[in-house]
Amino acid sequence: MKTRLVYLFVFCLIGLIFIGLVYYAWIANTGASVVVEWSTASELDTVGFNIYRSETSSDPGTLVNIGLISASEDTQTGGDYKFTDDDVISGRVYYYYLEDVSANGITNRHGPVQVKAQPNSKLANFLVIGFALIIVIGIASRIRLRFMNR
Repeated sequence: MKTRLVYLFVFCLIGLIFIGLVYYAWIANTGASVVVEWSTASELDTVGFNIYRSETSSDPGTLVNIGLISASEDTQTGGDYKFTDDDVISGRVYYYYLEDVSANGITNRHGPVQVKAQPNSKLANFLVIGFALIIVIGIASRIRLRFMNR
């Protein structure tokens, strides 16, 4: 009888540790992104745009786009733009600045805009937790069968 209680205790402890580790991995590795969108009415003399991100509204931020985001070919009507920043942490607040760059190198900054990073996929999180539960249930079934065969 005591042996069964020890096995049950060890099983519960392993299960709790496993669930805790899966939960920690889920929280730590949940990918997040911020989508920055903007539109222009016209882009006379504009060659492109840069996006800057900071974690405080007083910080000028760091450049997040790799190369200059090209301006619209139609300078009279402008364009619609979208930039996705995947180098963020879910739940954290960021401040974004948009910088337009003219043909003669003059830059103009706009912003900041405050954004809270959101998780990319709830489905991936569901699959991780579901997989963990399947493993725990499988371990529980094997231990239960061993108890019944003794």
